[in-house]
Amino acid sequence: MEMPRRMLRRQAAHNLDQRLGAAQVHGQPPALMLQFDGVASTLLLAEPFWAGLERAVPGELVVGVPARDVVIVTGSQSPPGLAKVRRAIDRVFFAGDPHLLSRKLLVRRRGVWEVFTSNLAHAAF
Repeated sequence: MEMPRRMLRRQAAHNLDQRLGAAQVHGQPPALMLQFDGVASTLLLAEPFWAGLERAVPGELVVGVPARDVVIVTGSQSPPGLAKVRRAIDRVFFAGDPHLLSRKLLVRRRGVWEVFTSNLAHAAF
């Protein structure tokens, strides 16, 4: 493509933002499932998308992204939601999805994703 890395990243972010209308949120609290054309994990990079979901969960946004096409969302102050996300991650890994990513939960703080570590998360599991 002979495009500078910075320009490529900017174009990729623009393309993602243009397609956000295709993102779907399924389920009911305490945990929601995201669907986005088989690459739901890319939604982690879509800043505008998360602003709308922040009000839908108690506490900070917490996600499980066990596979490329699986994103489960809950709130940091929802023990049942955290437990449900952990069970879903375990099921995806047990099933052996061909595009596994991580067993760790992520929390969104000040617009940045961090690894979620909380006694609440472990108590719920």
